[in-house]
Amino acid sequence: MYITYIMKGNRGFSLIEIVVVIGLLAIIGGFFMLTNIDTYRSYLFRGERDNIVEALQKARSRAINNICFGASCSNGRPHGVRFESGGDFIIFQAPYSSSDSTNDKMSLIYGTTITDSVPFEITFSQLSGDSSVERDITIVDDIGHISVISINNEGQILWSN
Repeated sequence: MYITYIMKGNRGFSLIEIVVVIGLLAIIGGFFMLTNIDTYRSYLFRGERDNIVEALQKARSRAINNICFGASCSNGRPHGVRFESGGDFIIFQAPYSSSDSTNDKMSLIYGTTITDSVPFEITFSQLSGDSSVERDITIVDDIGHISVISINNEGQILWSN
């Protein structure tokens, strides 16, 4: 008995076909990597902006609630945020003192900077939460994301992007 094998076309892929498919997968994968990296950088930038907004809201909330830290404090005090060079910002109890142990210091990281001239302070009044200044704070990162945080004289905090 003879068994006859009949070849019905190629039973595999040629080297050229495999190289073409791997090349297409590499191009598609590279596109998705770039997209995901940009999304991640946007996420980091928004997180930095949210940290600044949170610090401003925390200081305003402390002022409205008439909070006072320290043993010698009895009547509440204004609170504020001080922005310093190097991306540091400090939630403080007025008047600002760098040696006050109740200060909450935070820093910007991930390539985000405040473009305004520093140092500057924004202080919120007791009980009313009114701001000492009406000001815009502009933050940018090293790939071009920009956000503006606005504080009006009534203490309202708004931001873009």
